[in-house]
Amino acid sequence: MLLDLELDLSEDLMAARDQGCRPTCLAFAASDAHAHARGYPKVALSPEYAFFHAAQRMGVLSSGQGVTMTAMLGTLEMEGQPEEQHFPYASHPPAPSLPLPPSPFPHPIYKRVADPQSPKVDQVIDSLRASQTVIVILDITQQFDRATGNPALVDVVPGDRIRGRHAVVAVGLACNRQGVAYIKIRNSWGLGWGHEGYAWLSLSYLKQQIVTTARFQ
Repeated sequence: MLLDLELDLSEDLMAARDQGCRPTCLAFAASDAHAHARGYPKVALSPEYAFFHAAQRMGVLSSGQGVTMTAMLGTLEMEGQPEEQHFPYASHPPAPSLPLPPSPFPHPIYKRVADPQSPKVDQVIDSLRASQTVIVILDITQQFDRATGNPALVDVVPGDRIRGRHAVVAVGLACNRQGVAYIKIRNSWGLGWGHEGYAWLSLSYLKQQIVTTARFQ
């Protein structure tokens, strides 16, 4: 199925990454959106540093528990994050603890304020048209897991089951020849998911599964 592309901010970003088996999707999504908002989208920021401080804000320092949007946005506003090269991601941290960043941190830290938004697809579209990527938390389904092809499309399918909550980054907008609109999202499951780490979610799917969103100022 061909798509008529309106915009695609993914061209500004580095290759999609892989969070592995850790619950760090929001740290990756926020780091990518932060890097794009800074104007240095191909300079990776450290999801490890952001995840550690967000978990600390929640009083949880276990490698097996995810963090909330509130904790992550508060972290990037107050603690910030360094470049990835200065505090690399640990695909397999020593359970149950998290890698501990040195304090004080000896490298530059970048901070940014974000705007939490209501779960409205129209706001996601408006942000994209303003050249702003959007952090999106959604309840993903089995169809999301199965995204394949080029383009990789995810649509509403009867009987599709929710299998968990997940964070991605909205980066593009297009429609098919029948006028059905799609939002391009960047995932953190490596290049083997979707098409090179990206997929297109139909607006119907997104409206049905969206939980909350945020964008950086």
